Amino acid sequence: MLPRKTVVSWVLAVCCLGLLRLSESQVPQEEVDALQEIVTDMGATYWRFDADLCEVEKIGISPVAPSGSEGYVECNCNYNNNTVCHVTKIVIKSYNLPGSLPPGIVKLPYLRDIDFAYNLLRGTIPKEWASMQLNFISVLVNRLSGEIPKELGNITSLTYLNLEGNQLSGAVHADIGRLINLKTLILSSNQLTGQLPSSFADLINLSDFRINDNNLSGRIPDFIQNWKQLTKLEMFASGLEGPIPLNISLLNMLTDLRISDLKGPAQEFPVLRSTPGLVTLILRNCKITGEIPAYVWRLRLLQILDVSFNRLVGKIPNHIARNLKLVFVTGNMLNVYIPDTLLKYGSNIDLSYNNFTLQEPDEHACQPNMNRDVNLFEGSSTSNGLQRILPCARDVVCPKYKCSLQVNCDEDDLTIKERNRRVIYEGDSGGDSAAYLSGNYWGFTSTGDFLDERNYQNSRSINYTDFRSLRLVQSSTPYMPQGHNTINLAITYWSCSIEDYFVYLSFSADFRVCSDGNKKNVTAYIIAAVLAVCVVLLVLGILWWKGYLKGRKRVGKDFEGLELQTVAFTLKQIRAATNNFDAANKIGEGGFGPVHKGLLPDGTIIAVKQLSSSSRQGIQEFLNEIGLTSCLQHPNLVKLYGCCMEGDQLVMVYEYMENNSLAHVLFDSNKSQLMLDWPTRFQICIGIARGLAFLHEESTLKIVHRDIKATNVLLDKDLNPKISDFGLARLNEDEKTHISTRVAGTIGYMAPEYALWGYLTEKADVYSFGVVLLEIVSGKRNNNYMPSDNFTCLLDWANQLQESKKMDELVDERLGSRADTEEIDRVVKVALVCTNATPSVRPTMSEAVQMLEGKMAVGSPYNKDVRILGSPWLKMLPGKTAVSWVLAVCCLGFLRLSESQVPQEEVDALQQIVTDMGATYWRFDADLCEVEMVGISPAAPSGSEGYVECNCNYNNNTVCHVTKIVIKSYNLPGILPPGIVKLPYLRDIDFAYNLLRGTIPKEWASMQLNFISVLVNRLSGEIPKELGNITSLTYLNLEANQFSGAVPSDIGRLINLKTLILSSNQLTGQLPSSFADLINLSDFRINDNNLSGRIPDFIQNWKQLTKLEMFASGLEGPIPLNISLLNMLTDLRISDLKGPAQEFPVLRSTPGLVTLILRNCNITGEIPAYVWRLRVLQMLDVSFNRLVGEIPNHIARNLKLVFVTGNMLNGYIPDTLLKDGSNIDLSYNNFTLRGPDEPACQSNIRNRDVNLFKGSSTSNALQRILPCARDVVCPKYKCSLHVNCGGDDLTIKESNRRVIYEGDAGGDSAAYLSGNYWGFTSTGDFLDEPNYQNSRSIRITSTSDLSDLYSTARLSPLSLTYFHYCLENGNYNVSLHFAEILFTNDSTYNSLGRRTFDIHIQEKLVLEGFNIEEEARGARKPVVRYFHVTVTDSSLEIRFYWAGRGTTRIPNRGDYGSLISAISVNPNFRVCSDGNKKNVTAYIIAAVLAVCVVLLILGILWWKGYLKGRKRVGKDFEGLELQTVAFTLKQIRAATNNFDAANKIGEGGFGPVYKGLLPDGTIIAVKQLSSRSRQGNREFLNEIGMISCLQHPNLVKLYGCCIEGDQLLVVYEYMENNSLAHVLFDSNENQLMLDWATRFQICIGIARGLAFLHEESRLKIVHRDIKATNVLLDKDLNPKISDFGLARLNEDEKTHISTKIAGTIGYMAPEYALWGYLTDKADVYSFGVVLLEIVSGKSNNNYMPSHNFICLLDWANHLQESKKIDELVDERLGSRADTEEIDRVVKVALLCTNATPSVRPTMSEVVQMLEGKMVIPDIITVGSPYNNDVRFKAVKDFHQERRNQSANWSQSQNSTTIRTDAGFSSSTSGFNEISRDSISY
Repeated sequence: MLPRKTVVSWVLAVCCLGLLRLSESQVPQEEVDALQEIVTDMGATYWRFDADLCEVEKIGISPVAPSGSEGYVECNCNYNNNTVCHVTKIVIKSYNLPGSLPPGIVKLPYLRDIDFAYNLLRGTIPKEWASMQLNFISVLVNRLSGEIPKELGNITSLTYLNLEGNQLSGAVHADIGRLINLKTLILSSNQLTGQLPSSFADLINLSDFRINDNNLSGRIPDFIQNWKQLTKLEMFASGLEGPIPLNISLLNMLTDLRISDLKGPAQEFPVLRSTPGLVTLILRNCKITGEIPAYVWRLRLLQILDVSFNRLVGKIPNHIARNLKLVFVTGNMLNVYIPDTLLKYGSNIDLSYNNFTLQEPDEHACQPNMNRDVNLFEGSSTSNGLQRILPCARDVVCPKYKCSLQVNCDEDDLTIKERNRRVIYEGDSGGDSAAYLSGNYWGFTSTGDFLDERNYQNSRSINYTDFRSLRLVQSSTPYMPQGHNTINLAITYWSCSIEDYFVYLSFSADFRVCSDGNKKNVTAYIIAAVLAVCVVLLVLGILWWKGYLKGRKRVGKDFEGLELQTVAFTLKQIRAATNNFDAANKIGEGGFGPVHKGLLPDGTIIAVKQLSSSSRQGIQEFLNEIGLTSCLQHPNLVKLYGCCMEGDQLVMVYEYMENNSLAHVLFDSNKSQLMLDWPTRFQICIGIARGLAFLHEESTLKIVHRDIKATNVLLDKDLNPKISDFGLARLNEDEKTHISTRVAGTIGYMAPEYALWGYLTEKADVYSFGVVLLEIVSGKRNNNYMPSDNFTCLLDWANQLQESKKMDELVDERLGSRADTEEIDRVVKVALVCTNATPSVRPTMSEAVQMLEGKMAVGSPYNKDVRILGSPWLKMLPGKTAVSWVLAVCCLGFLRLSESQVPQEEVDALQQIVTDMGATYWRFDADLCEVEMVGISPAAPSGSEGYVECNCNYNNNTVCHVTKIVIKSYNLPGILPPGIVKLPYLRDIDFAYNLLRGTIPKEWASMQLNFISVLVNRLSGEIPKELGNITSLTYLNLEANQFSGAVPSDIGRLINLKTLILSSNQLTGQLPSSFADLINLSDFRINDNNLSGRIPDFIQNWKQLTKLEMFASGLEGPIPLNISLLNMLTDLRISDLKGPAQEFPVLRSTPGLVTLILRNCNITGEIPAYVWRLRVLQMLDVSFNRLVGEIPNHIARNLKLVFVTGNMLNGYIPDTLLKDGSNIDLSYNNFTLRGPDEPACQSNIRNRDVNLFKGSSTSNALQRILPCARDVVCPKYKCSLHVNCGGDDLTIKESNRRVIYEGDAGGDSAAYLSGNYWGFTSTGDFLDEPNYQNSRSIRITSTSDLSDLYSTARLSPLSLTYFHYCLENGNYNVSLHFAEILFTNDSTYNSLGRRTFDIHIQEKLVLEGFNIEEEARGARKPVVRYFHVTVTDSSLEIRFYWAGRGTTRIPNRGDYGSLISAISVNPNFRVCSDGNKKNVTAYIIAAVLAVCVVLLILGILWWKGYLKGRKRVGKDFEGLELQTVAFTLKQIRAATNNFDAANKIGEGGFGPVYKGLLPDGTIIAVKQLSSRSRQGNREFLNEIGMISCLQHPNLVKLYGCCIEGDQLLVVYEYMENNSLAHVLFDSNENQLMLDWATRFQICIGIARGLAFLHEESRLKIVHRDIKATNVLLDKDLNPKISDFGLARLNEDEKTHISTKIAGTIGYMAPEYALWGYLTDKADVYSFGVVLLEIVSGKSNNNYMPSHNFICLLDWANHLQESKKIDELVDERLGSRADTEEIDRVVKVALLCTNATPSVRPTMSEVVQMLEGKMVIPDIITVGSPYNNDVRFKAVKDFHQERRNQSANWSQSQNSTTIRTDAGFSSSTSGFNEISRDSISY
């Protein structure tokens, strides 16, 4: 019917159409048909599949897919030149399909993965599947039944098999053991029986095995030892029997071990020391006995520990890993106290059903002020039933008894009609809580955690949401429940008041009709409440009328209780209180002086201990006692009120004890009228024990008293015991040797191991306590009682009575027959076990408390125990005893061998490694393979990680070898250590985030390393080609260093490499062709380099690649076509490619793409439709290309981040793009918009950002800028713009006028529009940082001299545009203000950041690769760039574009992009005023009004008497209000605004310093010491002890301290002008210039302060760290010496040789730095160096005028010899300086720094010399030639000395001194603290 010509055309068209059709890939029809058959078999009634796109469009049993369902098909289109696609994966999940598993799967020959989870499929697994090459099978949660087909064993390609949640039964067939490639096998929740087949031993690749909830039999098989790759093992209620095999210790890859409900015999805790990576450990109800090994609590990564319902005993140790927050130990027999370290913020702890010792309401676990759940239900050892149920309640009693209980579990109150009466079912609060306590005497507790579900812990409330299926039930029942309680492990409902019974969920009593009288009760409560209110109001009214409430007002709720705590008294005040030490007030005489009773003006009675001024030992005790007890608080410790040190007087002030000492009452019957009965004595025993338990175990500072005896136990008016006299006390530090060179204590009370050999632990106090117990029972003194010559003391006699069963002879006759013999017997037994000769047999003091209280059995006092050190002392013992000791030592050897340990050579290697890396602090426990300290300061930096992992599976688990080292974020300044090679078993190295320099040592090439990360350091040079020899390497990260040159081709030999990251370096050249061999690569990143050449084609070989990053790499395009072969890609990021234009790369074969970024890659044409439909794609960024076309309607549902800015896209914007929570940037395009009615403009879709700036095709310029505005016009035109980017409005003075910089709203927003016709838009997303999208506002966090204008900034991840519309046309000056506030100039890795970006103005590139730091010459320095701009269309546009250059992980991941601080735009054609005058006037008016109001209020308050303050309470006691106060942590937090970073004023070697404000207006400085630093603990004590009572104008004043939780805080007076070093050397940051007169007064002030310390003070003190940093300046620039943490007493009769050197290199005297010879002349030397610094204004260590001089002192000596000393003077002083004074100071300085100590003057002589009152002697040159001066040897050889110091500094041994009453040790805690100069407040 058609013309011939038309027919020909049709034929041609059909042919062409066929060719076009063939040119696109398509799924073969046979596979399409197979898919149809498969879904039909599965029961689907709806199915639609697009064969062209390989896309499922519809599936299920209804047209609408169920919520949460997943249905899709994946294809591989790399067949027949990309023309054919084959189905490789089918996922049909959560569709509730009711059919069967389809045999037709076999018709899909290319199929590899099957996921049919969460359906209702029945039958069994088809045997036909056995013929396929499947990799993945999941039929999780269906109703499959029958046996598991043995034919599954034929699918040997299988790596994942999940049959969980079905009804499969029978035995597991042995053929499953043939699946040797299987990695995951999940058989949980079936009905499987029999044993696990032995063939499973061959599943050596298993990493995840789960067999929970089955009916298996037999023991857990030993062959699990073969599963070396296993990371997860689950056996919950599997039916298998215990015990857990011993060889489970061989599974050292385990991260998740879960076993529960084992049958079989009891067993000890399995050995898991070789599984350091455990995150979850559950061994629940496994019949485990004994103790939980200590190392389990310290597993570094452990987060969950559940050992509930076993038979565990023992205590929980104090050392708990920081990640461990979920702990469930319910249903065991654990005892003793609960350590505070267990109670972390955010923790979930269940301690129920145990035998812990609780302090009831005062128990820390009972405190409600932390975000944590702690279950203590029935967890205590008390016999009080109510107290066990309510352990945190005070004075628990039942006011009345209930007789019924009705609970609506996890819902609200509900009234139900039952038996013709209405019953109220009380709700249990609903919600997801761990516990609930009703006011009606019932509650519930829940334990456990919903595993693998992070949204819930404990129990949770659930509700039905659909009642349609329950209507029939509802019609036939009186109550339709809507909620019920879901629990994770165990839940207990209890009631404590049902007629004397403790009932766990009881509904009613059957013995009578029960009525709780609700009406009457309510009425009674109302009446009682009204009466109570009336009474309270009446009392308050009377008190007010009487005037009692008119006193001073509280000046701060958080600062109550400061009136009398640790006051620094004056001698005048003490004399007034004691009536000038009147003999009538003398109440005792000790070995160190008399004790007087005193009375303070406020009526407080005190005891004043007056120490002998001639006793050096008294001085040492004085310091020790103040340091140890001034901040300790416990009911059984005597309270120290304060101290006084004036003239020759050393005085301590205590609380007064009315009943003197225990010794006085017990032994001095003639003087004491008090007779102690047995109950009182028994309570005294328990009280002393509790006090010692606090000192040993509960206090933050673990203290050994060393002198426990009846004399040192005082009794208050109620006969409560208080331990006193801490003069001999020592810190108990586990990591230090226990051998003491000086023994102190009292003969008869000292433990034998301490008295004879100096072996000191807390068990020495336990021994002394045992002696005191015997004295209390007998009423006889240990040393003075000898019933016959056969016995030497009371203890000797007691032991004989015990052996002869005549213990009743020991009891004090004065007790008579009324004493409780059972208690006496218990006390004696405890006494004898405490005094056992073997320390390890003695109990801890917490155990002693439990024994005394009868909560713990008392062990035999004669148990033989071999755990005691003996070999060095055998020669001191008699022959027979020596034999016993030899046996003991031999046994000790065997015990030692039974525990694994790191070999000494590896321990030494670790020491060398950290030294090379620049660490000055290092402590490593070789037994536990645990790093205890590492870094350049004792306190680890925030966020740092430092640990070592070991493999202990060597030599029968007796030897551990180091396999992994992680030292991250410690700012170490050294080099990469070659000594790594000395750790032959090492596999992983992570030294990220430090300041390591140099290059990678070639020595590493000889090792078999798997993992190397040196991310963020300052390594340089070429990448060593020798790295190519480490063929075992799988991970190599060199990002963010300074490597340069070409990448060596040898790296291509690392054929096992999976991750290679070379980003942010300076690499050049092409990628070597040898990289084609890296076929195992899964992650390759080469961002931010200077490479050349095209992206190589060989990337097609990287078939395993999942992540490819090439941001600004330097490589050229086009992107290779064969990138389509990388079908495993999930993350493709390429940007800023040079080279020719290209079309969009073909990515149809990469269905797993999650992130696709092809930014600024010269891509033309359209975005393929399939890209928008990629199923899992979440981010698409194709910004700044040349793309055209429209966005289709079909958008994948996961795609929520879309950035297409800077293209030529057109058409309408589809609604499907605008999802909830999306971030869409369509700016700079040509879309057709419908104005304000455009859906993209609607604001009713929450949490969505859509950027349409200049995104439309309209010709209206204003409409392009404001596309969503209606009827855009300019009501007036502006002529200037001032923006404070990222901040609030700010007024700045510029050119003698005040200019308001308008804030851009701050916050992390995508856009902002001001009412003044300007705004900003931002595009992009901070990659790999989920917390931020779009731009964000940043603010400088530390102290800085930057003006407010530069303290904030706006940061954008891609493009940031500030615009101004309605701007007058004309010429403008644009000023862009920048300051790099994210990076720093300090010695941290934060200084390594690098940022570059481009700047466009009016769409013209004006600056490319702009680097703020380079332009400003440093971070945190302002820089301004000026531009001239012409405005022609009434709009201005300034755009900042990040082109992929710079670091992206400094200081944190996602810190990159363009940054701007402020923008200023001013016209140059006229003077512009936007109404600033009016604004200023308004501000002035507002300010004046505010001041008037404040003054009026203050006047009224003064007139009313509220501001009159409290009266002086005594003229002699002025100044007691604020001196050395024991602050609480709450008070400190209030003063510092919770340690707000804005209040941080400095950072010292031992922690930060904060400024604080007390309620009375006093400004303080708070030094926060590291709780993890032992050195910090000792410095804390040293500082308090040394200066708490020192008063001098040139010493910094200590206000007080705080010890609470893990906090150690010292509070000083605040110094307004920081340190002398800050003022002298930090000229860039400090605006203060010291003239010569001020400097001279500072010199004299420091000298006077040191003279006081050395000569005038009662305590003669050597500071040991005098330097400019430790001299603070007050508001009047008076100098104050600070930081006494390293100070030592100067004791002339003692040796000057120190075994521990402390101080700062460059300031230490040579005799001290080199040989440890310490006198006060060491301070004189340091002072001389400081004098030179003051004169020159230069730092001694940092100033080197040439390579011939190593420091300022070196140069000064040279100038002195060459008569050019005037060159030394600071040029800033000018000509106004007094040259005579300067010459005098320099001469004194050189005299003070003489190499010979005896030549140096004393400090009092120095003061006279400086003041011109004494002639300065000629400077004497002594010793070796100048260039070998020992003064500079210490500095030159610093690094060598530090490496050798542990070997060269041996501890000196001094003679042992023993006193009969009390002794002392002159040695104070030393510090291995040799530091570089650092600012420390």
